Amino acid sequence: MKKIKTSPVMLKMTSFSLGLTFVRNHVTNVFVLDIAKSFDLNKVELGAMLSSRFIAQIFISLIMGRVADVIGKKKVLILAFLLEILGTFVMSVSPVIGLYVAGVIIQGCGNACVSVSLTPALADAYPDKATRLLSLQQAFGSTIGIISPLIISAVTRATGGTWRQALWFVDCLILIPLIFTFFAEFKDVRVKREGTEEKRSTVRDVIKVLGNGALIFAAISITFYCAMDNTYVSYATMFFKNVFGAENFGAMALSIHSACYAVSRFLTGFVKPEQEKKVSVTCLVVNFIAFVTITLIGSAPAALVLCAVISLSAGPVYTLLLGYAAKSDPENSATATSIMIVGNGLGGAGGAFLAGVVADVFDIKWTFIMLGICSVISVTTYIISKRIDKKRKEAAAMAAQI
Repeated sequence: MKKIKTSPVMLKMTSFSLGLTFVRNHVTNVFVLDIAKSFDLNKVELGAMLSSRFIAQIFISLIMGRVADVIGKKKVLILAFLLEILGTFVMSVSPVIGLYVAGVIIQGCGNACVSVSLTPALADAYPDKATRLLSLQQAFGSTIGIISPLIISAVTRATGGTWRQALWFVDCLILIPLIFTFFAEFKDVRVKREGTEEKRSTVRDVIKVLGNGALIFAAISITFYCAMDNTYVSYATMFFKNVFGAENFGAMALSIHSACYAVSRFLTGFVKPEQEKKVSVTCLVVNFIAFVTITLIGSAPAALVLCAVISLSAGPVYTLLLGYAAKSDPENSATATSIMIVGNGLGGAGGAFLAGVVADVFDIKWTFIMLGICSVISVTTYIISKRIDKKRKEAAAMAAQI
């Protein structure tokens, strides 16, 4: 049987086309109130539903990150897209909230597999360009997100379609990165000792990754970052409806969010390693100020401007943190990345649920203040991570001189 030829270019195409699957998130964000109405959910139940996707990431990421290092990232990535397609379909046909949540969890498992396989695969194949490629990937996804919320909203209103039909369309889009993956060439790093391949499934490798204090604090930082970032997107529509009585401004906020993400994450690819700390700290501090300010103003257009500030300042942080993880341990890149994805899952799940509780007990404005506090905690743990990393590198340099 003739072997199918593969190409490293297809790996880049897989990475860029991943942005097409981001439309799936925008369907949920645009129709979040309609979905809640379909299943008669209150704000707390809505928060729990939104958090279920991230709960899957918490448990799946560590397992599949290690699996990807052992059996290869390509196999895990193919599985990832298949799970995303299945989960999205289950969500679209679910008659009850229980089945919908099951679909969300399946989709979350696929999303976790994508994160722990594709990002480290780029770091393996292009170690000097990993951060740049990651920033381009996310910028492309954000560019698609600029128009997709408005198109989704306009088309469904014109055709009488619902969020279910929108999810069917997303399922077709996910086939594109799946096809590219089949023809992509992956360069999985293998450690060799005395001419033989060393077994990758050792507990020692996992302990080595977990022993990196800088990586652990970076994971804590990304936890609170994602509690802020993912929750903000999910609750933007609700904020404009409840505070200003302008639900359409919510869709505009999502498009502005994607536009600003596209710009900021593209520019992140040009950030030099020695500039990463200054950029991340500045962005998170600005984020906090914007979240507090947006709750104090009484103008929807002014709030949209602050939404742009939030999105511009939030954009670079995730890319820089994930890029650091993927490059921190080339021999265990997927395992290291999985630590960050666990943080992503914890932050997304906790943030979405707490936001629903705060909005229900107090007010949606207090939810946004909570998101600003998450930015403060994120910047604090990020600074600690960078200090530990600096000391670790200095110790390694001294050891090399001896």
